[in-house]
Amino acid sequence: MFKNVTGQKIRVFAFNITTGAAVTGDAANITGKVAIDHAAAGAITDTNPAEVEDGYYLFDLTQAETNGDVLDFYPESSTGSVQVIGVPGTVYTVPPNFTTLGIEADGDLTKVNTLDGHTAQTADHTAGIADIPTVAEFNARTLVAASYFDPAADTVANVTTVGTTTTNTDMRGTDNAATEAKQDVIDTNVDAILVDTGTTLDAKIDTLDTNVDAILVDTGTTLPASLATIDTNVDAVLVDTGTTLPASIATIDGNVDAILVDTGTTLPARFDGVEGATFSTATDSLEAIRNQGDSAWPTATGFSTHSAANVRTEMDSNSTQLAAIVADTNELQTDLTDGGRLDLLIDSILTDTGTTLPAQITALNDISTADVNAQVLDVLNTDTITLPGQTAPPLAPTHREAISWLYKVLRNRTSQTATTWSVYADNESTVDAKATVSDDGTTAIKQEIVTGP
Repeated sequence: MFKNVTGQKIRVFAFNITTGAAVTGDAANITGKVAIDHAAAGAITDTNPAEVEDGYYLFDLTQAETNGDVLDFYPESSTGSVQVIGVPGTVYTVPPNFTTLGIEADGDLTKVNTLDGHTAQTADHTAGIADIPTVAEFNARTLVAASYFDPAADTVANVTTVGTTTTNTDMRGTDNAATEAKQDVIDTNVDAILVDTGTTLDAKIDTLDTNVDAILVDTGTTLPASLATIDTNVDAVLVDTGTTLPASIATIDGNVDAILVDTGTTLPARFDGVEGATFSTATDSLEAIRNQGDSAWPTATGFSTHSAANVRTEMDSNSTQLAAIVADTNELQTDLTDGGRLDLLIDSILTDTGTTLPAQITALNDISTADVNAQVLDVLNTDTITLPGQTAPPLAPTHREAISWLYKVLRNRTSQTATTWSVYADNESTVDAKATVSDDGTTAIKQEIVTGP
């Protein structure tokens, strides 16, 4: 992460502290703080991060929130059992546009920007050097060794005498003012480069070396101590996940199994019984019934919309039945007094139950044997019975039924073939009852009588 640069982000990871599973959909509950160079932590301007995927979220950081050599991040979630950590939790920043080639504020490594004690170079130094020969031009002017000029043996054509030269201005080709000016420009630029490499750059390199030394101290002392603390915490988590949590999870698993049994068998059966065979959520649920009542009952036929007070007032003022009831109760009060109408009726009933009725009951018990014999003889000599119709004799007949069947068989016409015994009605043509008969020459059998025909 670059120091004091805008447009950067910090990644955090959310997970369930019980199961260790990544937590998604919790962005609205996650917040974070940042401590710059180990100062007091302050809230990150980006209130809630943006969710990426698989439990990872990103906070946007302002430029000010990255303006430090060491940035410590403290994310958290308000959701229970959810832990959030920075990935990483501590960031050591690097200078803006830091690379292995150079440090440039604008990232342009083609030129040196303003350094301490040096004016920025915005122009190409080679632009001031005019007409430098190209490689091709140098090659075109190269002679083979055999063609080199030998002062001892070779002569210059058309030159007969060379006088004593006292100054360079006497030499042709060295008095070119343009060449001398270009050489001055090159010399100035080289001097500036030497100053930078000998003073300014040395100071910058020293600063970098100090920062690198501080990083080496952190990675050699501070970070190992922090890693040791993390290692201890991880060991404690491993102990929990290896002993405490398995036991708790086993208990939870047992309870969940019991719940699954209930929800898979017991409860569905109960619900089926409650719902019935034709249950409909749209019309039979409690909510549907309540909604129906809310909308229909207040105006349903036979339902009153009057309050209790209104009903009582109406009854008190206009009910003829209530007035009649009051009159009757007043009359009863008079009738119940000693000597009143109801009291006299009760006295009369007491007289009847105490004297008249007992005397009559006593008289009923005064029946002689002769009286009983007379009644029995009347039954036997006078009362008649009706013979059974077309039916089978019952298994458990009354005395009257038994006598009537014996008389019918004795009186009415009967017939018997080789296979059937029959008893007829009084008309002597309708078979009222019959029985199957058989005879094997040794035993004659008549089966149970059944109904005709």
